[in-house]
Amino acid sequence: MDNQSSNKHPNVFLSHASEDKERFVIDFSNKLINRGIRVWLDQRELLPGDSLIDKIFEEGLKEADAVIIVLSKNSVEKPWVKEELNAAMMKKINSNLKIIPIRLDNCPVPECLYSTVWQDIGDIQDYQNEFNRIVASIFGTIEKTELGESPKYSRAPIVVFPSLTRVDSIIFEKACEEAIERGRLDGRSDTLYHKVSEFDINREQLHESLEILEENNLIKIDRLLSGQIPFYQITSNGFQEYSRVRIPDYEKKVDSVIFHIINSDSRNSNKIVEEINIKKLLVENILVVLASRRLINIRQYLGGITIIRISTQLKRMAESK
Repeated sequence: MDNQSSNKHPNVFLSHASEDKERFVIDFSNKLINRGIRVWLDQRELLPGDSLIDKIFEEGLKEADAVIIVLSKNSVEKPWVKEELNAAMMKKINSNLKIIPIRLDNCPVPECLYSTVWQDIGDIQDYQNEFNRIVASIFGTIEKTELGESPKYSRAPIVVFPSLTRVDSIIFEKACEEAIERGRLDGRSDTLYHKVSEFDINREQLHESLEILEENNLIKIDRLLSGQIPFYQITSNGFQEYSRVRIPDYEKKVDSVIFHIINSDSRNSNKIVEEINIKKLLVENILVVLASRRLINIRQYLGGITIIRISTQLKRMAESK
């Protein structure tokens, strides 16, 4: 078909047996006309004295954008229908002509049409759905199923952490945000679920992501015998990974903590928080990370951290910056 646009009226040649004219073809052709399709039907196009061959092959088939072959128990053995079908097949080879077989009566389909999708019409009194498909084929359009809205977690503007999916990343980020708000690295999964459910994340996804986060050493989880996960705790490594990605100027904050503990007498995390105005949880996690690298020695107690010793290596690192 010649790239039918929505405002063009395609030409359709309707091949059929005369026995099917009254019971189906006339009503069918009228339906097509009402949908803006020009239909070449012998009853309308042929006048007394016309050349049957010239009219069918030089006007009907030659100008057609599509040929509809009405297959029925009456037409499959008709010589004229076979001639028109043969001519249509030849034109299809040499152009973009579309052949649309319509099958009535569950009749046999000619072998030359086996590779062409045909439209069955079981009830010639009620075939609106089938008719709509035929019209869509004539105009070269496909009625697409309207898609629903994608889950919010697939559209959320987030940073995806290494080795994590979007869902994992949202859950991890919300866990860390809550930790900063509370000033504690431990949390309840029920509370976390209420935060992430607004992203269309369900409990099963939450449970699975918590398992993944633990496997990546970003959190530790407490499991019940039932398999439920009521509590979790963000690891120092996990909070550091979050901080590097999501906290602005994180490395500068780390340097600020290091310079302060070297150049001041402050050895208590609460005192450092007051003096450099960085959130307590962030300061304490920086101290824990430094201790894990043996750059300082610390003593943790309920409510804070005390620095016991500062290594020479840490002092040299600070001097080099």
